[in-house]
Amino acid sequence: MEQKKLTIQIVSQSPILAQALFDFIKTNKTLLEFSQLKFNTLPKTPEKIKPQQFPSLKLRRSRENITDIYQYYELSEKEQLIGRDPKSFIPINSKHYRGVSWNHAIIKAVLGEGNLVQWEIWDLKSTNGTFINGKRIKKCQRLQLKDKITLGSSKPSRAIAELIFDFHNDPSEPNSDYWEIIDCDLLLLAIDTRQNLSTQEQEFIKNIDSTSISRQFLVADLPDPQTEEINVKNAEANLAQLENWLKNEATNSSFELVPLFLKPYYDRNQNKEIESCFQKKQEHFFKSLDNLIKGQPENLLANRLTVKLIQILEPVEPILERHQKALSEKIDREKQKLEELTNIELKGAVKQAINQINEDKDKFFKQVKLELAQAKGGLLDNYSKYSIIYKIQELVESLKLKILIKNGQKYIRLSDEANIESQDINKILIVFCTSYLKEWIKEEWKKICEVYNNGGLNALLQRAYAAVDLIPSLLQESPFASPQSINMHNIFLISFAGISCELPHKQISLGSYIMKQLRSQMMQIMMMLTLGLSLIGVSANKNQLMKDLSSIFNQQPWIFGLVVSVVTVLLVNSYRKENDNKIEEVEQKLKKDVANYYQSFTKNLLEKIIQDLNLALEVEDNKINNSLKLVSDMYNNYILELEKQQTEIKKNLEEYKNQQRNLEKDLSEFNKLKRL
Repeated sequence: MEQKKLTIQIVSQSPILAQALFDFIKTNKTLLEFSQLKFNTLPKTPEKIKPQQFPSLKLRRSRENITDIYQYYELSEKEQLIGRDPKSFIPINSKHYRGVSWNHAIIKAVLGEGNLVQWEIWDLKSTNGTFINGKRIKKCQRLQLKDKITLGSSKPSRAIAELIFDFHNDPSEPNSDYWEIIDCDLLLLAIDTRQNLSTQEQEFIKNIDSTSISRQFLVADLPDPQTEEINVKNAEANLAQLENWLKNEATNSSFELVPLFLKPYYDRNQNKEIESCFQKKQEHFFKSLDNLIKGQPENLLANRLTVKLIQILEPVEPILERHQKALSEKIDREKQKLEELTNIELKGAVKQAINQINEDKDKFFKQVKLELAQAKGGLLDNYSKYSIIYKIQELVESLKLKILIKNGQKYIRLSDEANIESQDINKILIVFCTSYLKEWIKEEWKKICEVYNNGGLNALLQRAYAAVDLIPSLLQESPFASPQSINMHNIFLISFAGISCELPHKQISLGSYIMKQLRSQMMQIMMMLTLGLSLIGVSANKNQLMKDLSSIFNQQPWIFGLVVSVVTVLLVNSYRKENDNKIEEVEQKLKKDVANYYQSFTKNLLEKIIQDLNLALEVEDNKINNSLKLVSDMYNNYILELEKQQTEIKKNLEEYKNQQRNLEKDLSEFNKLKRL
């Protein structure tokens, strides 16, 4: 082909006959000028076998603006490692691919149904995972034909290693001698008419692949009629039988039977002079060859070149068809993606969701503040027995009075008989008030989180997440943080002053009290005596009355004793009653002062608690606002990415359509070439 000459291939089961035919054709200078002669012994006809297929993984290598290339790795029944380790069965170059671990995965052979060997891929706890057809495998997965394995990412790209599980044909070609021999323009098979065709010759004639051969000749060597009379008869019978066999049994072959006398070219003792009948046959054969070679040698060469080209391109055709099918699928997928992206009205939906959340949030916090105000009012209600004001009053009223002497001075103190160890009632009251308020804070915060306004703050956050969760893959978890745990211990860590729970009590002696009462009430006593005496008919002035009384008391001492006893009893009773009244007044004053103090203390503490609760609510409000801003930014970025994807998809669509048009042209040209 390189010499631009036609190739004439001579074959024969007999090397002597092949050489003789070769020497015979060499006598024609014209044939030698335009052709290249070759001769070989008859090759064995190859069996028609199906190409052997082997399981393999092919690693795709993407190159920019260039067709992807694949590297095949034939699988065996041994465990085979995939990873960045250069010693791996499939080493992944970290310069070309990212996300692959040093020992990423292994391929194992297992027995499936019918004891057929199948293959599984096991992920070796890789950092970024192993994916089959876009889904991450948990531990291992059995491979199916055409499975796409990506390492480190679910989406294939230029920087992601992609392996495809497939079967590929054995590239080796059996009996290459046969194909080399039939790669010619003219084929001449030399046979001996003295004997029947051998089995090998019959197989060669019946099954010859004449795709690239323009003409085929069956050159039959004739015996010498002068020296081989017996062989002449056998040759005639064999020729007749051969013609009949070619016509009836070797119907698929296109061999032309050409009887020639070749004995002068292999028998040196043979007379070189050839009979005229043989001479005419030789001249006729040479003329046929000359006409073929001189007439259209370019067409013969072009025919063989076309056949070889088609043989080379035939494996490309299914690749082109698969590529075309893959492009069609890509175009359909890209169109579907574009349609899905076009149908998403995210901007309006996100804005509406955020506005609704803000509206619900404002309504919630407004309602919570109203609920807090009502709870505060109920806590400080003077007329409610459930209020802390009433509870403080009730506790103070339950306190008992205790009289003690300090430094020689009597004191009246309030004490709790149930708590003998505590000398200071302030501690009891402070613990009572703070404990009550702590429990109230806890309950109120629980109501804020779980009860107020249809489920509290938790329900609000859940509704907010549901409203903004328009793209589940974007917000895999709620952007709204759970409510904080309320902590107001700092308020109760203050050292409270307390109030004095005792008062000094100055009590006068009984004698002093009697003398004081006698001096202050002497006039009243004298008037009562004068009045009493006048009732019995005795009248006198003061001095006279005193003299008379003295005279009576002297004459009747028992009367004086009786008067003194009565007066003493009356004064002692009066003394005791007055003393009890003073103690009661001190007790009432102490209880009133203590109750007022701790009621005011509670109100003041509650105001601080309400302030801190409002601050905590503001913090929660700000957290929601920040989360909404974060969500808005995420969706804005996502929308920008969608717009980029739309642009990229449109670009890909145009590129795929151009590739599709080019492929259609290539397939059309290929089909034209096949028709030639």
